[in-house]
Amino acid sequence: MSLIKKIVHLTRLDVLLERCFSAGFGVYVKAHPDCYLHLKRQFEEHQSQQMQALEFSKGSGVSIHGSAELVYYRGLSLGNNVHIGEQAYLHALGGITIGDNTHIGRNVTILSSSHGHTDALPYDTQINLQAVQIGKNVSIESHVTILPGVTIGDGAIVKAGTLVTQDIANCRIITTAPVNVSTPRDSVHYQQLNDAEKWVGATGRLLSAQARSNYGLSADELGANLFFVLGTGRSGSTAFAKTLNGYGNITCQHEPKLPLVALSTQYAHHEISAEEAKNTLQKLYCDQRIYPHHLHGESDQKYSNLVALLHEVLPKAKFIWLLRNPVDTINSTYSRGWFSQQDLFPTSAQEDERRLPFKPLYSQFRVHADKVGVMSRDEWHRMSPFARNCWYWSYWNQLIEQQFTDLPEDQKLMLRLENLQERLDDVASFLKCGSLKNVRVKQSNQASYQLSTQAAWTDAMHREFQQLCQPSFQRWYS
Repeated sequence: MSLIKKIVHLTRLDVLLERCFSAGFGVYVKAHPDCYLHLKRQFEEHQSQQMQALEFSKGSGVSIHGSAELVYYRGLSLGNNVHIGEQAYLHALGGITIGDNTHIGRNVTILSSSHGHTDALPYDTQINLQAVQIGKNVSIESHVTILPGVTIGDGAIVKAGTLVTQDIANCRIITTAPVNVSTPRDSVHYQQLNDAEKWVGATGRLLSAQARSNYGLSADELGANLFFVLGTGRSGSTAFAKTLNGYGNITCQHEPKLPLVALSTQYAHHEISAEEAKNTLQKLYCDQRIYPHHLHGESDQKYSNLVALLHEVLPKAKFIWLLRNPVDTINSTYSRGWFSQQDLFPTSAQEDERRLPFKPLYSQFRVHADKVGVMSRDEWHRMSPFARNCWYWSYWNQLIEQQFTDLPEDQKLMLRLENLQERLDDVASFLKCGSLKNVRVKQSNQASYQLSTQAAWTDAMHREFQQLCQPSFQRWYS
């Protein structure tokens, strides 16, 4: 590490420089332009390294300029050799997928969500999510703006200054001079270049054979080395992922794909069809070669109603159902405000956005009993928040149980959080990953709020628990 990098790292000079650059400090720049540019480059390199370290789905050889801004970065899924240029702005709340060897120029804006304009002025707090899909070998030149919901096909070229409002087919060249013009690219020549793996890296030079060999696998190519951890949320999936991640030759990520938040709930609420959900899962998992050549897992409550579809898309993948007893789970979810009046109506939840940046999104896409079709809207809204949490624990776990019946025996494993430590040998046998006897389950994601306790439950809460949770509790814990 150079002396300047050490100073930046140890003194948090990056924060100071960020403030200075935003303010300008023009007098100093005029007097010492070389020093200023050197420090600016060092700062941007440091920022780039910070962004490279962010945990989201990405392949090898990804390059992100230090001045780029990634908002809701967990909604990004970047293929291999993706370059994001200077001052690019990617707002990935609705999901942005970018394929292999695609380069995003400077000052490019990509949006994947928008506000509604129905209930307030100038806009309301309803979030409209529309994923952006950009294929492989795409060139997005400088000052391009891509609006929510757009799909750009493989091999497309989007010329500088273009406003992209609609889908672009494979191998099309789009320009705005003097008006939007779409011309075909030589698709035969394009395919020849792609087959020959003549891909350019962030430096503008052809990638070496070594760099190309670092490309990962698609999820379907990973086969039985891919596993999913399912649960209700607040059930230990974060701890499970952190326990396995990095042990031996295992990677395990918790909630790596933000678009699943909306997808899972929209499918549960019958707002999208099974075929539409499968197509999205296909794009998320099979259209990018970003997975390691070894055992890889992902944990997320949002997989739980998608097991059957995931099994169709990824027929060799394995599934682990991580169950936590309802008393502790509901005490946690209820104390966290799940299914409260504020949670059901996220307009009132915006005050929590700074502390929990994804809370409005999770609130908007909470699973509702009336929308899944098990009760009327009036019945759902008459339920107490505590009862709604009880219903959710039973319903979500029952969905997993039902889908598990159709899975092959060697592709499913049920675990209880309470004896997870003792079951690690079973996990090792199931995943075929060698012994886990020396692994200790890590505590994680501990509550930063006042937890409810069973001793504090009212008589009404006890009755709701008995009615909604007790039958399943006895079956799964007897």
